[in-house]
Amino acid sequence: DGLLAGTAMFIGGVAQLIAGLIQYPKNNTHSATVFCLFGFHWISQGYIFTLRSEHYFPAGFTAEAGAAYYILLTVMTVILWIPTFRMNHVLNLTLFVVIWVYIIDAVAAFGFRSCQIIAGVLSCMAATLAFYMCALDLVNESFGRVVFPIFPHKLHKKDYELALQYIPKVHYHKSAMSGVHV
Repeated sequence: DGLLAGTAMFIGGVAQLIAGLIQYPKNNTHSATVFCLFGFHWISQGYIFTLRSEHYFPAGFTAEAGAAYYILLTVMTVILWIPTFRMNHVLNLTLFVVIWVYIIDAVAAFGFRSCQIIAGVLSCMAATLAFYMCALDLVNESFGRVVFPIFPHKLHKKDYELALQYIPKVHYHKSAMSGVHV
């Protein structure tokens, strides 16, 4: 389905990749890595959807290869999940659900329809949690106070309160500005 492939590649993939790249200058390595990993995952899913619909998939694509893909994503997501125990509970729950999506997707790669349905339901749950995090960031920043709670870990509650007061400033490196005359 062209809509599914396009949505996966651009809204799911490119948008998350851009969000990840925006996080690097903010020294937010965790968010940058999460967004980039999931962005590239969705780009690859869109590519796979396109190849399947056009019957271009190489003969060597097997259920085992699909399962291996999801197992690798599971391992990476578990690694990214561990730091969330000291961040916030919404992010922790989101990545926990995503881990189960990938585990079940690895089994579903062998054609188990019930696993595909369960993974789809869990994916909707993970997306709902991710949308909540997006909404709370935008709304809380706009209002300058906590409207939607993030449920931060007790060690990082002060960090979240300070982050609401942060106003981004553009920083130019002098060598990049050397040819610019104001």
